[in-house]
Amino acid sequence: MGQAHTPTPGAPPRYFAYLLRCWEERGREGGEIRWRFSLEDPHTGQRWGFEGMEAMVRFLRRRLAEEEGGRNEDGGSPIQGPPR
Repeated sequence: MGQAHTPTPGAPPRYFAYLLRCWEERGREGGEIRWRFSLEDPHTGQRWGFEGMEAMVRFLRRRLAEEEGGRNEDGGSPIQGPPR
């Protein structure tokens, strides 16, 4: 396991900013409605797509754990272009 992050004296607090998009997708002929989500890092333009809210929350938890010194693989799928 990794060590906990120790802030550098005088350093500004760390933060993450993401643009959240959510939209519904419907199955054929009035089928099941499924919500999709994407997060975009406004600093880098990198985007991740998720098939549900639970997957997005797992991704965010992993990102924060990674910053605390743990190792993980990012969840979500990198995506290109706007959601359709």
